[in-house]
Amino acid sequence: MAARKSRHSPERPFDITPDIEDAADQADTSASILREVEITRRSPRVRLALALFLVWAAGLATLAIVVTSPVTLNRVQIRSAEVIVQGMLDPTQAGVFLVDRTWPADATDAVILIEDLDELPLEPKQSTLIPLRQTADGAYSVVLTPKPSEARLTYPATNDAIAALEAILSGKGR
Repeated sequence: MAARKSRHSPERPFDITPDIEDAADQADTSASILREVEITRRSPRVRLALALFLVWAAGLATLAIVVTSPVTLNRVQIRSAEVIVQGMLDPTQAGVFLVDRTWPADATDAVILIEDLDELPLEPKQSTLIPLRQTADGAYSVVLTPKPSEARLTYPATNDAIAALEAILSGKGR
């Protein structure tokens, strides 16, 4: 049986010597590409498209820097809470939450015990909204969000967040 030649192997070895005609063709191709690039660069349409792109990119960058996203409250968590408190951590005592305001009004004491308070992502001098449910021993626990994540969400007490909270509690927030 005779050995078969592979269809992938060349019939003749590669010719490494440069061909003068190939070099001339490459030079012509390079020159024509450079002419096309030069024509395209001078074209008013390309300049207009480039200017529009730069204005659009600058606008997006400005929006990303200037505009802040609004606070979004979890409606299910807010509606299932017995009380929502606004306040901050006591800077002098660890684990103590000072209440400034509640929904419904006057629903808690000025200082309350919140279970697992140290696990919440709270800043010491930042006013925060926390939806709570009272436990059997009189303490409070943060209302979990619905499954699957079941997170303990707290919200910065900004004017927008308080307005959204009051809209949800009044039934006007979807």
